[in-house]
Amino acid sequence: MLYISMSVIANYQPIWKISHYAAYATMIFFTAFFLRERLADSKELRLLSDLTYSVYLFHNWAWEYIAIPFKAMGLVGIREQLAITATLLAFCYVMHITIEKYGIKLGKPVSKILGRSKSKATVEIPQPVS
Repeated sequence: MLYISMSVIANYQPIWKISHYAAYATMIFFTAFFLRERLADSKELRLLSDLTYSVYLFHNWAWEYIAIPFKAMGLVGIREQLAITATLLAFCYVMHITIEKYGIKLGKPVSKILGRSKSKATVEIPQPVS
């Protein structure tokens, strides 16, 4: 099953054949899954958890734009990758604090209002009398 999913990913994203992102992600997932009893809940872990959605949204397109100044500075290899990763995480943190948190706060009352209006709008269909 794992081989099939890796094969599908490699067909969907051919560049991943040489980068092994899917294999790394799978290893990280299973490591965290099997060590979940030992991972104590903390502010740091909760922050990483909160950042996952922002990273998911921005990593694909923002990576290349963030790389431009680091390439201009002459950074290459692992130093460039670490600088881009740190900048991406900082950018995602700012997006999480400024947009995502407020969006969630705004969404809760809107969801409740829409949920109430939907339940009030439910109309009972009379059953035919036989």
